[in-house]
Amino acid sequence: MPTDPENALETALKLALQDATQTSEFFRVLLESNVHVLGDTQDNVHLELINWQKPDGTKTIPFFSSVEVLTQSVETSQTYLTLNARTLFTTTAGASLILNPKSAEAKEFSPELIERLIALPPAPVVAPAPTMPPSTPAEKPSMLGKLGAKLRPLLGKGTANTG
Repeated sequence: MPTDPENALETALKLALQDATQTSEFFRVLLESNVHVLGDTQDNVHLELINWQKPDGTKTIPFFSSVEVLTQSVETSQTYLTLNARTLFTTTAGASLILNPKSAEAKEFSPELIERLIALPPAPVVAPAPTMPPSTPAEKPSMLGKLGAKLRPLLGKGTANTG
C-alpha cells in the first residue's frame, strides 16, 4: 500500500491500525466505500470471485481499497470488479476476506466480523441544504412571475424509464 493514502478508505484503515479507537470510523468508511475484488460476472448476474490461499492453507477472498493497491498485489493481468463493500460482504457471507492482502496494512475479515458489519444499519444519507443566491424581496416576484408562468404547463407527473 502506498505510504501516502490516496482515498478515504486507505486513510481510515491507516488510522485504525495505528489507533484502535478509530476502528469504528474505519468500518463506517469501509461499508460506504467502493472496493475492488478479483473476479468476473457470468451473464452480468453471478459473481465468480477469486480465492487466494493463506499460508495456513485456508482460503480467503482478497479485495482492495484502490486499483493501485490491486495492481501492486497481482503478478499478472487480472479481471476485477468494483462494488460497494457492504454489497461484497453481503454477497460473500460466510467467507473470509482480506483487504489489501499483500500490503503491510492488510486487514482480515472473519465470517463472524462480516456478519456483525452487515448487520449495522447503513449511514443515513443527508442531502446538502439547497443554497440560493441572496435576493431582495423585490426580485422574488419577478423571478417567479414570468419564469413560473412559462414552466407551470411543463411540470407534471411522469415515469422514469430505466431502460
